[in-house]
Amino acid sequence: MKAFGYISLICVITLSTVSCLNDNDSYYQGQATVPITEFAMPDTVLVNQPVEIQAVAEAPNTCWNNVQFALVKNTEFNYTFGAIGFYQSLDNCQLVTVYGDTTLIFTPTQTGEYIFGVVKTSVLIENDTLIVK
Repeated sequence: MKAFGYISLICVITLSTVSCLNDNDSYYQGQATVPITEFAMPDTVLVNQPVEIQAVAEAPNTCWNNVQFALVKNTEFNYTFGAIGFYQSLDNCQLVTVYGDTTLIFTPTQTGEYIFGVVKTSVLIENDTLIVK
């Protein structure tokens, strides 16, 4: 997993596509949110126990590539998890789903309830909870 920091989190949470047009108005490129379609982690773990988090993101066509994931700590018990991808088009995108997947290890250092906001779309974030005993 590559960490992006807070600047990239803005790209993850909001649609931040940059477009460029050529003479025939058909070329677009930029980064944007890629929907996370699968997210899995245990419900309960022990403090200082490594937790495996798995995720899959899907883009709708071949104009998407380089899907990357970010886990950003907002507060001690609140995190945001999302994906971004690079979009580049010359109006020749194939309708083939482009996948990105990741497995990362998260180790909680305190007991309590951890909330992970999983970015499903540029406007939808679903929370998943991890109880640490």
